[in-house]
Amino acid sequence: MRRGFTLVELVVALAVMSIVMAGLGSVFVLAARGAEASSDDSGAASTAGLNAMAADLRDAVRISAASARDVTFEVADRNGDSAREVIRYAWSGTAGDALVRTCNGASADATGPLDAFSLAYATSTRQRSTTAGTVTSAETLLASYTGSVSGMQSVTATNTVGQVFAPLLPSQATAWRLTRLRVNMTRGGGSGNVLGIQLRSVPSTGMGGSSVLESWSLATSSMSNSGRYETFTVTSTFNYLPSTILAISLSQASGLLSSTAVIPYQASGVADPDNQMLTALVGGLGGLTWSSYPESSLQFEVYGTYTTPATTTSTVTIYDSIDIRATLKPGGRGRAAAPFATTIRFPIGAEP
Repeated sequence: MRRGFTLVELVVALAVMSIVMAGLGSVFVLAARGAEASSDDSGAASTAGLNAMAADLRDAVRISAASARDVTFEVADRNGDSAREVIRYAWSGTAGDALVRTCNGASADATGPLDAFSLAYATSTRQRSTTAGTVTSAETLLASYTGSVSGMQSVTATNTVGQVFAPLLPSQATAWRLTRLRVNMTRGGGSGNVLGIQLRSVPSTGMGGSSVLESWSLATSSMSNSGRYETFTVTSTFNYLPSTILAISLSQASGLLSSTAVIPYQASGVADPDNQMLTALVGGLGGLTWSSYPESSLQFEVYGTYTTPATTTSTVTIYDSIDIRATLKPGGRGRAAAPFATTIRFPIGAEP
């Protein structure tokens, strides 16, 4: 026959069970508290990571890609290699995944698990001008005087006539070249004579140190008795600096002592508001010696082209601000998911 438990044995057994249950309860409490602390630590780490993202964005000098879940941008050099750092923040869109930070190709989790993440952008537009290469103008009048005249100068074996000029160019012009010259002249008395026309440089030493850049000839017999503008086509394609000054020289190339051509001119009072160096010249010894007459001018026209920088204007999007919104993974004890929100503003705009 089986014997039952005595009262003493039952009391001892209950006491032992109480001790065991109390120990198990402590283990569960400690485990719960550990899980809660781990969740709190993860939330703090996620908040710190999102704040670090905001700090990075405040340093952005260029945003190259932007969407609701990722943004790629550049910041000033941080590692001393004289190159900008390229940073990207991206979230997969799957609840529980971390926000990933990539800097110059190296990636790492920037936060703990996130339940939600989004970026929103405020933008505006701005006109941007870029310069690449040059553009050449159509033929245009570069210098001239076609006003009234007060006298005549004859071109003979001992008398040479000239005109100093500089082009009138846009302020942004980088170079210019000649296409043709036109000078008003009348036939001289020497029907068998030949007029020599020269395009000359004008160095700082004056016409005495000039050199011939291009030349033409015109028979006296082909000129008009009543006067007209004769045209001389420039064949060279040499480009001159905007500050270059040139001169036209008219001399007798061959013939008798009689005049080869008669050149009308204005002796004084010729205005030069655009600093075109309108100065008439009279020379002797076939142009070896020269006398300059400021505020005087022959009747002439100079045509050519000029080059300017090729400028392209485009409309670009400027990022004025970025809103960062995130929801952290819920904590323990039924806590709701923690929200995160901040706005990064760019006072002068971050260009793409």
